[in-house]
Amino acid sequence: MSGELTVYSFKNVAITIDGSPVTGLWEGDDAVQINPRADNATEVVGVDGTATVSISADDSVIIILKLQPNSPTNTVLNNKFRQMRSGMAYPFAISVRDTGNGDGGSSAYCVVKKAPGAQFGEKEVISC
Repeated sequence: MSGELTVYSFKNVAITIDGSPVTGLWEGDDAVQINPRADNATEVVGVDGTATVSISADDSVIIILKLQPNSPTNTVLNNKFRQMRSGMAYPFAISVRDTGNGDGGSSAYCVVKKAPGAQFGEKEVISC
């Protein structure tokens, strides 16, 4: 058998909010989810059968963090959510990086889109 063996470990994933590490993530392989907000392309087919494809310029994402109820990050995000609700919304920075291979990304313009429901801090939804 030839080829390279690659190894992935969540231990190499570093997540920060405003420079502070995110701690207390929930178990499972979906503790951190990063999904595009919009479709990459929208197609339209006219009555004569000709098609046009519009490529989206929206590079924003939705980040879902599944946090343990006692995670200190719950307090950080809940405070940001309360500030937004009171009209004092300030965007914050988030970074998600695999320190093993450098994959990941960051944004300085994030907001808490949705606070956790009855899960008591199990899931936070962040919009960047």
